[in-house]
Amino acid sequence: WTIRKRNEIAAKVFAEFRPSYRLPETVSDNALHILCHPDGLRQFMPNWAGYAAHFVRQVDREASAGTHPDAAQLREALFCYPGVSEAANLADSGAEEPLTLHLQRSSTSLAFYTAFSAIELPAAGRPKRVKIEYLYPADNLTKQIVQGLSDFSG
Repeated sequence: WTIRKRNEIAAKVFAEFRPSYRLPETVSDNALHILCHPDGLRQFMPNWAGYAAHFVRQVDREASAGTHPDAAQLREALFCYPGVSEAANLADSGAEEPLTLHLQRSSTSLAFYTAFSAIELPAAGRPKRVKIEYLYPADNLTKQIVQGLSDFSG
């Protein structure tokens, strides 16, 4: 869950929020700490609990299955944050709806559909798993803002 690279647009979108993060250096590049820490991105997410539930349950499954060597340690750290264990226990109410990241700052509200790909890469000793997150504008305002951040006009 460590963020290794962002594309130019994602870097610009999240740069608007990063100065407000007050995260310890040791977790500041971990996507789930950024999402779940009370001083992280969740302060800008009106739908935080429902959105975070998906990811917290995924880490819980990884920890229980032993599929990721650091998953149990990550799960323990996340469950120390207020509201995370409650979010993990939320019913999966939107199985047919796209997972949507909502970000609210001042009068600007952004919405992105979220999708992930997980790829197993050969590596010395054991396969290495790479997760790629895709964020697609979920409404016209978000689409206009994203297009304004890039040279892309299509």
